[in-house]
Amino acid sequence: MRATPFALAFGEIAPRFPAIAEALQLQGTAATDRDRFVLLEPVGRLLREIVPPDAGADALEAHVLLLHHAYLFWAAEQRVYPISEPALRRAVAEKRMTTTCRMPRSTCSCPSCVSGARRTTPIRRSRSTGCS
Repeated sequence: MRATPFALAFGEIAPRFPAIAEALQLQGTAATDRDRFVLLEPVGRLLREIVPPDAGADALEAHVLLLHHAYLFWAAEQRVYPISEPALRRAVAEKRMTTTCRMPRSTCSCPSCVSGARRTTPIRRSRSTGCS
């Protein structure tokens, strides 16, 4: 399997993320709280290493935003869903796509309904799970 965009962009700093996770846990801070995230010692140390010394405030903010987003993706276990070439071709060729689920959310918990992306054509329901 080829490298993911995350591995290409953040492969060198991803080994530092467990220390950030540990600091978050010790501080009792939610990972989504960017203001507290940036104050963590492992985050500050990493930022000092990756932000150029002559960078201005805007560049520092951009690095913080990108690092925080990368950390959250890592913490969410880097969910990447591989799809087959035929499935990709069908998805690209299909003109009728919507973000509205035709089935009530209470009756359909398949991944495509949960994520909000649904085809406009009706789906066949599985008897065992209720999902397509």
